Amino acid sequence: MVWELAVRIGRHPSWDPRGERGARRWLVVGVLLYFVVAATLSQLRLWELHAQAWDLGLYQQALWSGSHGGTLYEAGDATTLSAPSLLLVHTGFVLYLLVPFYALWPSPTLLFLVQALVVALAAVPLFGVTRELTGLPAYGLLAAALYLSWTPVLSSNLYDFHLEAFVPLELFLFLWLWRRAKYLPAAVVAALGALTLEVVPVFTALLAIFFLLPPLHPVFDRLREALRRSDRTMGREYRRALLAHLRAYLRDRRAVMSLVLLLGSFVGYYGPRALQEYGIGPHLGVAPPSVGTFLLGTPDGRPLLLANALPTLSTRLEFWVLLYALTGGIGLLAPRTLVLSLPWMTYTVLWPYPSMTTLGYQYGFLDAVPLMIGFAFGLVRVQALSRPRAPRGDPGSDNSGTWGEAPKGLAPSLGALRATGTSPLLRIPGAAWIALLVLNLALSPLNPLLQDQGPAAGYQVSYQLSGGFSQVQALADRIPSGASVVATQDLFPFVANGLGSYPLSPSKGDQVLPFNLTDLPSYVLVSQGEAATVPDFLSLGLYSRSEFGLEGIVWSTTQGSVLLFARAFHGTTQFAGVPPQGPQVYGAENLAIGTSGQVVSTQGAPTPTAIESLPGSTGTVWYGPYVSLPPGNYTARLWLDAWSWGGGVARGSPALYLDASGFATPLLLSDNLNLSSLSSLGSSSYVEVDEHFTLPEAVTNFELRGYALDPRIGVALSSIILVPA
Repeated sequence: MVWELAVRIGRHPSWDPRGERGARRWLVVGVLLYFVVAATLSQLRLWELHAQAWDLGLYQQALWSGSHGGTLYEAGDATTLSAPSLLLVHTGFVLYLLVPFYALWPSPTLLFLVQALVVALAAVPLFGVTRELTGLPAYGLLAAALYLSWTPVLSSNLYDFHLEAFVPLELFLFLWLWRRAKYLPAAVVAALGALTLEVVPVFTALLAIFFLLPPLHPVFDRLREALRRSDRTMGREYRRALLAHLRAYLRDRRAVMSLVLLLGSFVGYYGPRALQEYGIGPHLGVAPPSVGTFLLGTPDGRPLLLANALPTLSTRLEFWVLLYALTGGIGLLAPRTLVLSLPWMTYTVLWPYPSMTTLGYQYGFLDAVPLMIGFAFGLVRVQALSRPRAPRGDPGSDNSGTWGEAPKGLAPSLGALRATGTSPLLRIPGAAWIALLVLNLALSPLNPLLQDQGPAAGYQVSYQLSGGFSQVQALADRIPSGASVVATQDLFPFVANGLGSYPLSPSKGDQVLPFNLTDLPSYVLVSQGEAATVPDFLSLGLYSRSEFGLEGIVWSTTQGSVLLFARAFHGTTQFAGVPPQGPQVYGAENLAIGTSGQVVSTQGAPTPTAIESLPGSTGTVWYGPYVSLPPGNYTARLWLDAWSWGGGVARGSPALYLDASGFATPLLLSDNLNLSSLSSLGSSSYVEVDEHFTLPEAVTNFELRGYALDPRIGVALSSIILVPA
């Protein structure tokens, strides 16, 4: 299918058959290579537990709901935005096309394959459009290669699954069809885009304006000339000519169809929004956002204001400078394409959150639309600038291409270029194009140096698969179908196929769960890395045998330990993986520094550094080490020191308070230590203090805190050794 589409788009008699066939073959290779790489790395992110609820799990749950007769229900937006259907957040009706496939294979792998495929296929119509504009298959292949290697596209593709991934394919295909005067198929694609994401009709409206501008050039010229004429008779003559041009403009089929497209874009935007507000919302018994919300604000109701962007305005503008740099700035050679990019740029800069101007989020797919179209049209200008300039209006000038095509006489065949000794890539050295592609790959998640180092989630991937995925999957499979379960957002994709599953928001204050102290869920699935997001009412009962029991734990994953709590569970906890064994030593580098602590170098201590209280302060000196421990008896061996900052301090004065706890557990120990028990007055030697505690069940995020009690007394911790009995 890809081959047939590549063969059919943009045939032109001036193209060299050998060059065209070779370009098509390389295009197919590039599409397939991108598909394999993107799908593989997306699956690898899942195996490394980097997938998230809001960017994968919610689409899983929505498709599962659709495959069981629901209206694309997903719990994340139902609890945070009071929107019990994905269709109330995005106009994602296109997801119904995936519902039958998800019913057969309800797996996130299916979504990764679909996303990689639609992103890769977008290179095909972009290739066709560029080839038609320039007359050169080599330039079409260059545009496709840049798109497939473009840093924002690659980093967005690895950020789980999003509807934005469909937009480049839809809009590039729409552009190709519209330029070929295939208005009905183009309208079908535009309608499909409007049912994919609310931003697509906005882009088609901008494309309509883009198409309407070139035929107005003669009109503007006549208008300027008429205004300059002082002779009334001549002025009337030019006004008549101006009216004649306007009438010709309105008789131009493409101009009329572009006006229809502009009107249809408004229908495409407000139609699905009206369906949300007056159809789906009342059907589900909720009030969705008004039809104009997304043009003027965000899904959660925040308006687009310059004040939101001012604190990070320079960073946001630098982001767009980077995007243009990653296309070689070629789009700037076609200023008319700014009609597409400037409105979108303004929107992203005013967006209340920095995600739209950060690499590694899904918005790179949307950035690709105006910049890749600009790149394609900019290549026409590259051709024009590489040849002698013709007078304005001359058939060989760049302005004679009314609709943006390469003007006649400007797009020679490859054979003619070879005969004259001109490179198919014209006067820009091939090394420059290769360097541009390499630069994009170097800044993408494909660069091992940037993996897990990039600015956003799309860079959270590595080539070294860590263990734990299959064990976590087996732990999640212990949850019966249909049971109510609350999961931290990194684990929600494991339990998303069910209407009783609820993800925890990354912000604890955003939690709006349909549970309380008297109505608790049947299961709670928690990762060590996201344990802090569990609401207090829920964590209070997790280690209460009258409410929950710890059914299973996976000791080691990329997110730390993973625990499954079950209501009224009184059986034996199932362990997976290898728990910590033997004495564990934790120095200053393994602990968090409190507000009253600082790291200092030491002499005569078991470790080269220690955490010391600030002079004259009280409060938290250290806390940590946040580790997972199996049940049993333990000794926490602390190497401590204490001294007086001045005279007049009694040896029995309280110096340090200690306590220990784990995730969702009460205090495991507490103790007050006085100056004499820690050190002799004026001494700088460390003493060993043993604290004993018992764990009836396995815990994660075990921490031991130290609090300075007297501003006249300094305290220091060299290390903590956890010794199992």
